[in-house]
Amino acid sequence: MNLSRRLGAVAAYISPGVTVADIGTDHAFLPAYLVREKGCRRIIATEVNAGPFGRAVETVSRYCVGDAVELRMGDGLTVLHPGEAEVVVIAGIGGATIVDILTAGADTLAGVRRLVLQPMGGGEIVRRWLDRHGFRIVAEDLVKEDGRFYEIIVAEPGEMAVGREIMYLVGPTLLAEHHPLLAEYLAGLAAHDEQVLAQLASADKADVTGRREELTRRIREIREVIACLPASRP
Repeated sequence: MNLSRRLGAVAAYISPGVTVADIGTDHAFLPAYLVREKGCRRIIATEVNAGPFGRAVETVSRYCVGDAVELRMGDGLTVLHPGEAEVVVIAGIGGATIVDILTAGADTLAGVRRLVLQPMGGGEIVRRWLDRHGFRIVAEDLVKEDGRFYEIIVAEPGEMAVGREIMYLVGPTLLAEHHPLLAEYLAGLAAHDEQVLAQLASADKADVTGRREELTRRIREIREVIACLPASRP
């Protein structure tokens, strides 16, 4: 079976045969793929809402993976017990929501060997949480699909040194490996910040002034990172 480019990138960081918890599985395409193509023998796929849960049931039935995929309805990590999964996947939701899920289910993460996270925006928030809660980023990826960029952040228990604050936004591994899409991705972030900055140009309130300074600094730092990338050199 074929996955979207985004989910295919997520699946690439899951080793064959491991036990996986897919939190917020939606259609359950990823669990079905992992069973059929990677030989995963046990996957716990969760959904909090009835509609997506029903779609997951249909996918599991269609691909005949019911012996390996256990569907559970519930919120975040609350439906898991510590030690049930070696790999936890949270993909296709906002970074702030991913952080809320990880925070609320921190006790459940005991024994988890790997987190594969794919935030729909807010990667900076996710990286900062990982750094502050005993996880180190071991791999990152960028995928462009239908004109939109998606970040994949892979973390394992351990310590990491991010260094400059801007690295939470850029992605330390993306930068270290000079990911081929990083310059384009960062240029888009800088352009967005410049648009916001232009909208705030005529405002005089003190809180807006602070926001303008923050955006100006971040744009400068993003541009500095882009200038260091091979793709940006003449």
